[in-house]
Amino acid sequence: MDPVAVKRAQRELYDAGEYYALSNVLAPAAGVLVEKTGVAAGTDVLDVGAGDGNVATAAARRGAAVMATDLSPEQVQRGVARCRREGLTVDWQVADVEQLPFADRSFSHVLSAFAAVAAPHPEVAAREMFRVCRPGGAVALTAWPPGSFMAELTDAVRRATPADSHSLTRSWSGASRRSPASASRPTPTTSPAPA
Repeated sequence: MDPVAVKRAQRELYDAGEYYALSNVLAPAAGVLVEKTGVAAGTDVLDVGAGDGNVATAAARRGAAVMATDLSPEQVQRGVARCRREGLTVDWQVADVEQLPFADRSFSHVLSAFAAVAAPHPEVAAREMFRVCRPGGAVALTAWPPGSFMAELTDAVRRATPADSHSLTRSWSGASRRSPASASRPTPTTSPAPA
């Protein structure tokens, strides 16, 4: 697997397709993630792989200071537009979960809904998420249950991404326009940051 090709394919896929339908399907899990991790006024939240901002907007509604990041510049623009429409204050930045551009211990909560699990090097992504989380804070993510359709699809895409990922991206660009009705129910996962 070529991690550069995987990231390029992910960026192109999310830049190319309409994301709204998928975002709506995933929104309830983001809300649960924010609720279960105790996000509230006075917390500093990093939403990693924010898409158009399901976690970011849920955290902002609870009064948190929020930084949302995504690998896709188009997703960042969608998130900025969504926050503007909804009257929410969220800072947005293009960033890679495997190389987060923040100082150590910058956030009380580092959250990711269905994004960090798609990183080509999950151990690097996890290390980065814990690096930017304050001691005693929360690092939490959602992931598809093992063996579910979406987990198998994610693994298959990761394995099949060729060095020239442009053809894969073009063939999948319509996929994000379809409703993922057959997707499995997501499962939130939480780990406390080391003290």
